[in-house]
Amino acid sequence: VGQPWQPLEAGDLLWLIAWAAQRQRAVPAGSAAIAVLCEVVLSAQNPDDRLAAATSLARVALPEIVLGEAAAALQAAVHKDENERVRATAFAALTLLQRRMVA
Repeated sequence: VGQPWQPLEAGDLLWLIAWAAQRQRAVPAGSAAIAVLCEVVLSAQNPDDRLAAATSLARVALPEIVLGEAAAALQAAVHKDENERVRATAFAALTLLQRRMVA
């Protein structure tokens, strides 16, 4: 019998580590990297980066302490991002997050 499924830690996302490295930044370990994901969702120049960040926020472990920050970033993307795919992905991620917050 294998290990039970565990969500990814934000600090372990290879694409996020590469994104940060291109900007000569480091990604904090574990859930501390949620702030970086939120930053990417809100302000990355490339829509593919914003899309990846929104998708990741729906898939990574989100401790209760960062749920509000993640939800706020996704909500801003839903209402303000100029890219339709980013808005749709942010909406789907926000829906999953809100279900988690209510449960």
